[in-house]
Amino acid sequence: MARARGVLDRICSLLPHSLAQYVTAIAASMSFLLVGTISSWSSATLLRIIRDEFPVPLSVYQASWMVMLVGIGGLVSAVPAGIFVNLVGRKTVLMFTAVPVIVSWLLIMYTRSLSMLFVARVLSGFGVSIVFVACPMYIGEIAEAKIRGSVGCLMHLFVSIGRMLGYAVGNYISFTTLALVASILTVIFLIMMAFVSDSPYFLLTKGERSKAEVALARLRSKTIQEVQVELDGMQKIVAEQMSNGNSLRDLVTFRGALRALVVMIGLIILQEFCGIVIALRQTREVFVHIPGSNLTSSESVVVVECIGVLVNIATICLVDRLGRRPLLLASAFGCATSLTILGIFQFLHIRLQVDMSSYHWVAIGCLVAFVIFYNLGIGTLNMVIMGEIFPINIKGFAMSVGALLLWSCYLTMSNLYHFILIKLGIYTAFWLISAVSISGIVFILFLVPEGKGKPLGRIVTGTVNDIETRVP
Repeated sequence: MARARGVLDRICSLLPHSLAQYVTAIAASMSFLLVGTISSWSSATLLRIIRDEFPVPLSVYQASWMVMLVGIGGLVSAVPAGIFVNLVGRKTVLMFTAVPVIVSWLLIMYTRSLSMLFVARVLSGFGVSIVFVACPMYIGEIAEAKIRGSVGCLMHLFVSIGRMLGYAVGNYISFTTLALVASILTVIFLIMMAFVSDSPYFLLTKGERSKAEVALARLRSKTIQEVQVELDGMQKIVAEQMSNGNSLRDLVTFRGALRALVVMIGLIILQEFCGIVIALRQTREVFVHIPGSNLTSSESVVVVECIGVLVNIATICLVDRLGRRPLLLASAFGCATSLTILGIFQFLHIRLQVDMSSYHWVAIGCLVAFVIFYNLGIGTLNMVIMGEIFPINIKGFAMSVGALLLWSCYLTMSNLYHFILIKLGIYTAFWLISAVSISGIVFILFLVPEGKGKPLGRIVTGTVNDIETRVP
């Protein structure tokens, strides 16, 4: 292993300046590929499970629990993950994700009882929550300021690719084969992560400057002497921020941290309640009823996920040129507009019984527009911003809080979906979630800081200064 890393160091020194950072980020973002396959598994296979094609028969009620248990597993591991990223490192914790994920897929491959399946889904959520906590921290700390946005957007790109793969093959191969493919992807992730560097920021918090020098030199494709100036800046930031304490209480008392916490909470709520769950479920209905369409419901979701992948790639190209805030604002405005129009379409069609068959393209266009705008900002940039706005001393606790909120919103939305659909009608649901996006525009305008081109320490400082100038 030492000889392999020595060879890797020599290779990194020959790479273009930022390529090593992208390669490292791709290795870490493979964890989000696992998240994508886990999140799409239940949706892609649910109809087959209900039709008793799964080795263990499930009722509709039991199948709904199978979906929700992922969120429960995520709630369990959120806090421990935030503690251990500070104790053993971002890379080590991220690599540990492979353990519960592989075990969960093995249980699905060999499941012979309902309890085994439920345990597998809890373990899946356990692993997913670790990814949500550790990966944004890791990628935010390894990347240079000028490319941190594009490198961070790789996380959501890999989620989309994982979901696309899950939906694309989930209906056409056996449950055992699907679990085997997912297990192989997990092993590939583990092997890739074994050869990348840990976060220089974390190494500095442990007083291991020599290791931080080597890690930073590999990440920047430079010699140790050439990274001394940047490392000195990191050391200063770490010393200043770690001197303020590293307890959960500091999350609300440390200067600037409270607003960063509010920003994270607001962005998570915006992401989870802006309508992506309802829109994806409506995609199945809308595309299936296109005149002359031969698409199945599953194939329609694959089409939407393919669009999401393409938009994610566009966001990677734009985020460090235009900034986070312009993309978030455009995303929220586009989501609000498309869902408002879609709500009007459904109101005319369902409530007023107007024949809208000649205007079916309106519904398709609105759904496609929503997916485009969602992946342009709201869906893609949250993890980027969460990984860069918190001080080093409390980042682990903050990401734990974020993971807890994320899963709470997921479970809430999963339970509210059918209630909203039955009690209020789909058109009212679209208008309500459109109002969430409109509120998001105001929230982004007044609270979300711009991290484009700023070192991690300066983003936090900027947040403090903004508070001091805006709050009496």
